[in-house]
Amino acid sequence: MKKDILMQVSRAGKNLMFLLLLLLLHALGCAAQRVAVPEIRDTPRNGLNLTKPVIFSVLDARTNKEKSQEAMTNMRNGLSNVYGNSLEWSEYFEKIPAGKVAVKIRLKANEANFGVRCVPIAYVQNSFSSTLAVAPNNWVNVVSVASTQQTLLAMSFIPQGWWIGTSWLEIEIVDKRVGDSERVNFPIVAEQEEPNTWGYKSASKSTNKSWGIVSQHLLQILDTMFLALRDQDY
Repeated sequence: MKKDILMQVSRAGKNLMFLLLLLLLHALGCAAQRVAVPEIRDTPRNGLNLTKPVIFSVLDARTNKEKSQEAMTNMRNGLSNVYGNSLEWSEYFEKIPAGKVAVKIRLKANEANFGVRCVPIAYVQNSFSSTLAVAPNNWVNVVSVASTQQTLLAMSFIPQGWWIGTSWLEIEIVDKRVGDSERVNFPIVAEQEEPNTWGYKSASKSTNKSWGIVSQHLLQILDTMFLALRDQDY
């Protein structure tokens, strides 16, 4: 009888150790970065037709350039479907012709990190403050829309055991219609937290949520920009 009890205790102990080992391996396996591929989907802006198209370019500026070509292609295709002939694509570092307006988009992050924040709060706040201070009259409204739509990052430290989905774009508008170039720069950042309940599925969920916020903010900013240009008979 005593031997049977000892054997049951031993089996229970082994099962407990095995469960703890699985949890440890799961945690270690998830203590990493999960990169996602961005997509932009929305209805075409049929009423936003411009006389001259705006020059667009995108650049993968992420540290981890996993699936870079797919990411860039998705962003180009998505924006082209929304804005049609009102935009034309160019290489990111190509010189902008005089008389044109250009939008340069840097993809800085579209990923989930396990318990780690990518973007400092102070960076976002300082970037908007600096941009608002120097924004030319033609672009004050666009920058204001970007500023009011920004997603504030949580003030508290992120606890371990959570995936932090971060999506981060840097937008630069270059206006070369009159004299020297006028430039405005601002970030669009969103952060979403998910508990590590389902491992990598939770990571993907957090990234998809953050990208959904960022992509909608991007489209709202671009809508405002196209409306302003149309009113200026661009």
